[in-house]
Amino acid sequence: MSRTLALESVSKRFGRGPRVLDGLTLSLEAGSTLALLGQSGSGKSTLLRIVAGLEEPDAGRVSLGETVVNAPRSRIPAHLRRVGLVFQDLELWPHRTTAENIAFGLPGRPRGRAALEHPRVRALAQRLGIEGVLSRRPESLSGGERQRAALARTLAPEPDVLLLDEPLASLDARRRADLISFLAAVNRDGGPTTLLVTHDPGEALALGERVAVLSAGRIAEVGPGQSLYAHPRTLAAAQALGPANLVPATREAQGWRTPLGLLAAARHDDTTARVVLVRPEELVLEPTGSAGVEARVRASWPRTSDFGVELDVEGQALEARSLTAPEVGQVLRVSVRGPVVGLAPSAVEGLESGAGGASQVEGNAA
Repeated sequence: MSRTLALESVSKRFGRGPRVLDGLTLSLEAGSTLALLGQSGSGKSTLLRIVAGLEEPDAGRVSLGETVVNAPRSRIPAHLRRVGLVFQDLELWPHRTTAENIAFGLPGRPRGRAALEHPRVRALAQRLGIEGVLSRRPESLSGGERQRAALARTLAPEPDVLLLDEPLASLDARRRADLISFLAAVNRDGGPTTLLVTHDPGEALALGERVAVLSAGRIAEVGPGQSLYAHPRTLAAAQALGPANLVPATREAQGWRTPLGLLAAARHDDTTARVVLVRPEELVLEPTGSAGVEARVRASWPRTSDFGVELDVEGQALEARSLTAPEVGQVLRVSVRGPVVGLAPSAVEGLESGAGGASQVEGNAA
């Protein structure tokens, strides 16, 4: 069974510090999966602990289904919420075997051979590829094996709501792909309502039916991941979902006038914008004599399947992609593939050219 999850005007402050969460509102339909994307220290883990009942909000309501679980006079404790949380640091019991850890939330908390042979333990271990380590203790497991054991332990009692804190951490590329496939299958099979938090945009896009961006303690934007990536309304979402070139722009009847030339406008962008968003893969690099504007190569670096390139266009640094590595100092022509989206003025407040703002390359990483 899965239940809806709703947070309404939730706030949290630790000591006299700033609010970690500031009137946050968010909702998940029963059985859905939402990825919460935000920088380290943005309050993502605190939000999970509040939903799980391990922390109390200073204000606001947390509802599971029709029940407000943090009501002052009828608060539901963590162990009765049917919420499963996979901690970022996993927190496996060191004195128990992997099988006993997985069985911890099952009736009677089976130990020894009873845990090792329990059908639910065996089934989850097989699906997650850890059936060969069930008799071993956590200290002897790899990071990826511990991660999968912690997930199996959380899923064993079949929670209504599943909370995942950086679920793909400690996994190599193959295991990441396996776990993405496993979590997708869990949700297809009518699994729990799932809220996962991450700072990795690739992880959010791979696992979330919807993606929410947490910024300054609030939800800046929420929606289908690919839509947010291509057409964000806020600076926070534009930058959280990947490298973002923020290019000064003026709206004209035919489109956006920018240092990259006159660019076609996206259908749902903001016509009062001062900057447009251009993703690195939307920049097309060609030899001199081609269409586009002149650009000089400042740097290039290898990536998994291509090269990242930093360009200078009229003094502005832009990040692009190339199948081959151009030479530093090489002059190319650059044009833009497809329409671009303008970010609302309120979304780019404080981005002034004198402060580095719109001419800055965002997310220069391989």
